[in-house]
Amino acid sequence: LTKLRANMFEAYCLNYPLFRWWRMLDRGAVDVLCRDAAEFAFLVPGDHLFSVNTDSNAAFFVISGKLKYTPGPVVGGDPAIVESKTWLCEAALWTSWIHVGTAEAVVPCKLLVLSAEGLQ
Repeated sequence: LTKLRANMFEAYCLNYPLFRWWRMLDRGAVDVLCRDAAEFAFLVPGDHLFSVNTDSNAAFFVISGKLKYTPGPVVGGDPAIVESKTWLCEAALWTSWIHVGTAEAVVPCKLLVLSAEGLQ
């Protein structure tokens, strides 16, 4: 069952260049990452993935769907559409991270969620 779980998430995890490199060095470590840190999340239009000024403890990979990212007042700027095959909040895996914007689903979305706790 653990191998099946690792295989289910691995293709998505390997969209991140560091994880592809890490897999070449230690395939078992990436299996553990996929087994212990990965989950799927599903959003419907209007759902918030995260909000400005909230703590982040995960990175997100948009498998399908679209999100609208609206920068908060500290960063400023115009809203942007986040398409599939895009990573969000990777810094949360390596450091303490606070969201500087808000991400909201504009169509149904499927995401890979990588928990920072699962990397420890």
